[in-house]
Amino acid sequence: MKKGKFFVISLGCPKNQVDSEVLIGTLENRGFQFEETEDLDFVVVNTCGFISEAVEESYATIKHLVSLKKEGRIKRIVVTGCLVQRFKEKIKRDFKDVDIVLGIDDELSLPEILEDSRKDFKILPSRWIYTGYEPRVLLSPNYAYVKVAEGCNRRCSFCIIPKMRGRYRSRPVESIVDEVYSLANIGIKEVVLVAQDLTLYGYDIYGRPMLDRLIREIDLIPGIEWVRLMYLYPSGLNMKIIDAIGESRKVVRYLHIPIQHASSRILKRMRRAGGRKAIERSFRLIRNHLPEFFIRTEVIAGFPGESEGDFKDLYMFLEDWRPERLAVFPYSDEKEAHSYKLDGKVPLELVNERVSELILLAQDLMFEVQESFVGQQIPVIVDNDLEGRTEFDAPEVDFVVKLKSRPEGSVVKVEIVSVEPSGDLAGRILEKVA
Repeated sequence: MKKGKFFVISLGCPKNQVDSEVLIGTLENRGFQFEETEDLDFVVVNTCGFISEAVEESYATIKHLVSLKKEGRIKRIVVTGCLVQRFKEKIKRDFKDVDIVLGIDDELSLPEILEDSRKDFKILPSRWIYTGYEPRVLLSPNYAYVKVAEGCNRRCSFCIIPKMRGRYRSRPVESIVDEVYSLANIGIKEVVLVAQDLTLYGYDIYGRPMLDRLIREIDLIPGIEWVRLMYLYPSGLNMKIIDAIGESRKVVRYLHIPIQHASSRILKRMRRAGGRKAIERSFRLIRNHLPEFFIRTEVIAGFPGESEGDFKDLYMFLEDWRPERLAVFPYSDEKEAHSYKLDGKVPLELVNERVSELILLAQDLMFEVQESFVGQQIPVIVDNDLEGRTEFDAPEVDFVVKLKSRPEGSVVKVEIVSVEPSGDLAGRILEKVA
């Protein structure tokens, strides 16, 4: 029996998308109907509250839903996710028309809560992590994110994720392997392993990091073509992990290692474990032992106290090591973060100048790489009818391959014919791979 129509808006990171997919599956399993239409019984917005820009996006989304409710196009609004963990009382004050404000750990109780007359629920520090055995509805066609751990034990001075998501907690290897088997059985070709710190995976359960074992276990699962590793902390990368990656038949040649900066002084102010030495060591391990692998990284410009010398250190590091994929962000001054109290705030105009300089460098580095693909014949995973990705591109954050005809298959062999001004590739399909 159908209990009502609903829709879920998922904001923020891939880890949040996993929560949204599990929430959709849970609601459908209890008789609710997931639809992308008007005249809905309720809409859930799974918010992000990581930085000011994400908060603004979440607020804008809620405001839009409130306007739809006033027009009679939706009946109820549910707000959950990281923004609630951070600003519950403010949300309640600012949005009187929101029906339910729900903490992360209560998300899977939403079917019962919808029948409850209460509007307010206690928001506790998050301790929950999904097991992989809950119902789940994927929002993507041929790939799926697999969240192997939740929360974070790091205390980076600019980050408030531990306050919103709680301490680091891993899932058992067996539950992850079972989930990947189930994903393979429904035709998923790429799994993207995500956590706040993937290199720490398993430490809290087994007494040592177990990413190397997890890679080897997943490598045995038939049907999965690609395994992507994201959020590798520089100081946690070691030869056990490198060896497991090198021996794997499925780990794609793409490693995501956010470094945030390269100045030893700024890294210390950021409270980044291992500092510059750990970053150089992790990059050297990859370049020496996995020379065909792309490095994707992210950096922050304008952190408090960042001098011209510090910025030059960062710029020269990127020029020297030449990561193939590079994202640049301006520092965001969040009141709950330790860095908010630091002196030496960089003027906004100077922050924007430095961001612009780094973006130009990133474009030069990445376009050089993109142009090298022209004429190559490479596998591409299909994301929709006329678009896919190489193994060197993660979903939603990197480049795409625009296809000149509709593919038959989930993975196809493509000849790259050109690079577009955006950096995306254009390709001609040769044959089906999987």
